[in-house]
Formats: sequence, structure tokens, C-alpha cells
Amino acid sequence: EPAEHVLFSGDYITAVNGEKIQKKEELIEAVNHFGSAPMILTLWRGSEQIDVSVSAVSAADGGYMLGLWVKDDMAGIGTLTYYDDQGNFGALGHGIGDGQTKDLLRLSNGRLYRARVVDIKKGKRGDPGEIQGIVYYGAKNRIGEVASNTKIGIYGKLDENFLSERNGQDMLYPLAYKQEIKQGQAFVLSDVSGTPQFYRIEIDDIDYSPADTNKGIHFHVVDENLLSLTGGIVQGLSGSPIVQDGKISGAVTHVLVNDPTKGYGIFIENMVEH
Repeated sequence: EPAEHVLFSGDYITAVNGEKIQKKEELIEAVNHFGSAPMILTLWRGSEQIDVSVSAVSAADGGYMLGLWVKDDMAGIGTLTYYDDQGNFGALGHGIGDGQTKDLLRLSNGRLYRARVVDIKKGKRGDPGEIQGIVYYGAKNRIGEVASNTKIGIYGKLDENFLSERNGQDMLYPLAYKQEIKQGQAFVLSDVSGTPQFYRIEIDDIDYSPADTNKGIHFHVVDENLLSLTGGIVQGLSGSPIVQDGKISGAVTHVLVNDPTKGYGIFIENMVEH
């Protein structure tokens, strides 16, 4: 493991001996090219760009290895929160983080694709559930481009073909400012069942200046259909719009691990003012 204590989880490798790389295959090719000779890797560690020196070791297959697990992409199922009449969208209500370090992932490019829910792992106390689905890749299933990954959501633009397809099918909702939101009945809009449905929730508390921007709305699920289907809030529901009095008030962001019937939401005004 020649890279042990030299490279760490969350490092972004951008060049080998001054030659830029973007894909893991390019890193593998460079490592095999330079062999056991010392290599200078340029990388981002947090907000700092640094150079480190490391030498690969020979492997059983005749190549060379650094002893690293490297990935160059990430995919998952999430919920589109909104889009405007220009096709600009916001989704998730929180950023996409690294599964190990939890740090916000740097984004060079990203795409939205059609997906289908195939199964639901119900949430239970101490074990958050998740939506399991199939993502349909390929040009004909691409519906948008992701331009940024932020702490309050991912943003980008939908394809013109997809917008034309949706024309007349989706409702135009006004936005509610945080001061308009009140405790009591509201609804989560989700297609977790396969078709968009409203599920009743109760807003328990509103924190107008939360320490965590993603947790301004506190609520619990009371809709028996959603409780039967998912057990409450599960991974994949993040981004589902919260609707109250005919206005979009926020989006689902988190679940309480010890009680999946309870969750948090972000104010929609925070998402659209990113």
C-alpha cells in the first residue's frame, strides 16, 4: 500500500507528473507507464491544491498499483423538487456528499436520467429505509444537465425535449415565503408509488434561522398510505416538495434515524435563491 499515509479519503487527483487526468482509466494508464519510478500526484485536499510523491509497486498481473480505491463518478435516485418556465431546476434540498467522508463532492458535470422505482426498503427505528430503482441511461432517457452541487441542492437545466413532453402536464405553483408557513397540516408530493401523490404530514415546528439551513421545517408523517408504503421518510424522498395552502413551502431533506415518521425540510425560498 504505497499510498498509505500519503493520500487520504476525499482527495481529488487531477494530474500525474504534470499531465492532467479526469478518469480513473487515465490514472491506471499513468501508473503503469511510470512503474516503480517516483510520481508526483497533483491533488485537491479540501480547498488546497498540493503535490505529493508516491511510487507504485509491481502487481501479480504484471502491472503496477498504488493501493488506492479510486472512483470518478456517482449515481443515485433522488427527487426533482421544482423547475421554472425556463427549464431551470432544483433538486434534493441538500448536496451530494462522499459516502465515506460526507464532504460535498466536487462536480465537473452531471446528468439527469429517467428512473423507475422497483422496490422500497421501509424505514424503521435506527435503520433508515431507501427507495431502490433503475436508472435508464442513454441519450433518449437523458432529461437534463446538472450544473452545480451545493449544500442546499443540485441545480441545472432540463432538456427542451423533456420540457415539451411535460408541457401542460405539470401544475404551476406559487412559492411560499418562510413567514407564510405555519404549524399544522401540509402535504408531501412524491411519486414513490409510481405516480405523483400527495401525502399528508403535520408541520410541528418552524425554525426561521436554523443552524443547519436544510432543517428549517420539522414535521411528521400522518398519511397512512405513505406509512404503509415506506414507513415514513426514506432515502430517495429528499427533494420531495412540501405543499401547504396551495403553495410550495419547502422540500424534504432529512429523516430522524430513531423515528422514520419524523423529518426535516428546507425552506423553498432558500433553494430558489441559491
